[in-house]
Amino acid sequence: MDAATAWHLGALVATGLLAGYLSTLFGIGGGLVVVPLLHYGLGIGFVAATALSLVAMAIQTPFGLWSHARRGAVDWRMGGWLALGGLGGVLVGGRLQPMLPVPWLKLLFALVMVGAAWRLWVRLVQGEPRPLDWMALVLLGVAAGIASRLLGIGGGLITVPLLVILGVGIHRAVATSLLPVATNALVASITIVWQGAAPWADAVPLALGALLAAPFGTWTAHALEATRLKRVFAVALVVAAISIAATSGAWQAFG
Repeated sequence: MDAATAWHLGALVATGLLAGYLSTLFGIGGGLVVVPLLHYGLGIGFVAATALSLVAMAIQTPFGLWSHARRGAVDWRMGGWLALGGLGGVLVGGRLQPMLPVPWLKLLFALVMVGAAWRLWVRLVQGEPRPLDWMALVLLGVAAGIASRLLGIGGGLITVPLLVILGVGIHRAVATSLLPVATNALVASITIVWQGAAPWADAVPLALGALLAAPFGTWTAHALEATRLKRVFAVALVVAAISIAATSGAWQAFG
């Protein structure tokens, strides 16, 4: 193995480590980290980077979900309705994508994320939340699925902050969010595998890194006190919003 190949494999494992850690820490898919690093850092084509991210997510997320479930943090009823809505949202997003100006949609989504981050930072929900109606959960799942399909990100960036704002505890929201993230990634990955679009030589070290880091993200999430975890997530939302806005392509209209 030459030095260039060894560096490439090491970079893939490192990218997977970061994505796996953040995925189980925040209840997101990790694609927001993986796709830019693969595309801009390693020079992998955007379509291939997205395919790699989804395949790695489909492999790693169930293990992250299991690590949270061992701690009793997953609400399976809530997660099931979110997952059901998410699958429908992925299909709807696929239909909408050719009709919508995605760059401007990304900018709008970035602004919504900043607003959610602000609510997480300043609003601390007290007491036990009222159980959310199944229809509200399905609609939230649909919104997350649409955004996931249109923007190429994990739906957890929508479900986690909104669940917290609606009164769900942050640890419960993070853990439960991984269920729809896993199902959405699995459905997308089946399509990718069917089309032969996944470069498996790169998918294996990426998924390996994500699997290794997932338990540490879970441990960190449950080690943090709820208020602190909320605020760490709020900062992560702002960073994600800046990343989405900067890479949206909408700024070319002002060039």
